[in-house]
Amino acid sequence: MQKVTVYGFGSFFSNQKVAKDIDILILHDEISYVSARFASLVKKFCKSAIPFSDIVMLSKKEEQDMSFIKMSKATYIGDISSNSIEDDVGNLLYVLISKTCSNS
Repeated sequence: MQKVTVYGFGSFFSNQKVAKDIDILILHDEISYVSARFASLVKKFCKSAIPFSDIVMLSKKEEQDMSFIKMSKATYIGDISSNSIEDDVGNLLYVLISKTCSNS
């Protein structure tokens, strides 16, 4: 089973009233073909569900080297697993809709 962790960052997640897009980080386990391929599949599902999103994919090692989560003040959104990708992306969308309502 493959799994990725999803974070949000940027203006949408910093409680600004106006955001042009939703910045998303997909964090996958390792620098390998299988891990990157699953992250790409998740990106495709997310982009389809959230067309106004900008999506970055990093392995855990790449994120650690760059301190991306800390530097971008990213917020944990959830996990997406290969066993339940459609449901997990639906849950992600629900979190984003809830955030939109709370930002209004």
